[in-house]
Amino acid sequence: MNCILRIIVLLIAAGMVPATGWAYPLDGEPYTGIGRLEGYRLAQEGKVRARKQPPGAMLPMKAVDLRLLSYPDLDIPEPDPEFTAQVRRLLGKDASRYGIAVLDVTDPEHPRYAEYRGTVHHTPGSIGKLLVALGIFQALADIYPEDTEQRLQILRTARVKADQFIQTDSHKVPLWQPEQMRMRYRPIKAGDTASLFTYLDWMLSASSNAAASMVIREMMLLNHFGKEYPVSEEKIDQFFRETDRKDLSDLLKKSLQEPVTRSGFDSGELRQGGFFTWRGKQLIPGTNSRSNARVLTEFL
Repeated sequence: MNCILRIIVLLIAAGMVPATGWAYPLDGEPYTGIGRLEGYRLAQEGKVRARKQPPGAMLPMKAVDLRLLSYPDLDIPEPDPEFTAQVRRLLGKDASRYGIAVLDVTDPEHPRYAEYRGTVHHTPGSIGKLLVALGIFQALADIYPEDTEQRLQILRTARVKADQFIQTDSHKVPLWQPEQMRMRYRPIKAGDTASLFTYLDWMLSASSNAAASMVIREMMLLNHFGKEYPVSEEKIDQFFRETDRKDLSDLLKKSLQEPVTRSGFDSGELRQGGFFTWRGKQLIPGTNSRSNARVLTEFL
């Protein structure tokens, strides 16, 4: 589980900066095989034209410190009235439109918590992509419960080819082209092929809905084919063409929601309902998505 958590946090870190930065530990390419990391590393050395990274993005992978692993029994305390009032004031006149929770773990022995409308449900939007990442890592852990290296190998080497599930998305992703020594930025197109790790990266660091829908597709394939995964494009086409639509919907819901409930959460409180693209939703219907600020804090 620690390996799964570490990968999730590395990828979450990529998405918590402005979309223009797409930060990630730039020494992570040998570990992940995500090509753009090498492009950005070379850009910092002035060898490639690409976006310069802020100082925080220059930290190495070893600087990713999952401190709360040492506090497995940490509970979120009751909201601190003074802290909550400070957070509430930041929201100004639009406060009633938000649900917000802040957990200060500067001192993990004495965490502080602020919450304003923290249990009000919202549609989570792109935050639901965190649950897609959880689903992928849980599927890999179920297939290879004792072999973390094989899980990483699948992430690095499984090739994902964009198909109709990507329709339609305008989010641009970074594409490293080592032959031309350049970085390009554009939405994912049908036929774009990259590793599963790269699609995860595009989903979280660039918030690509097309990438998220492809990752959901791969999650379903993992849960169906198990150790046979990755499978050929012919098998993929056959599977989605010949499997009953209701069975596909059931597999989608199971793939997305079981990892959440197995982690101790109520799917009525925390749920990603389905695909992020209209075509994905059309092909395989899901359900609605739900979340609130408190349960997201518990999840993180």
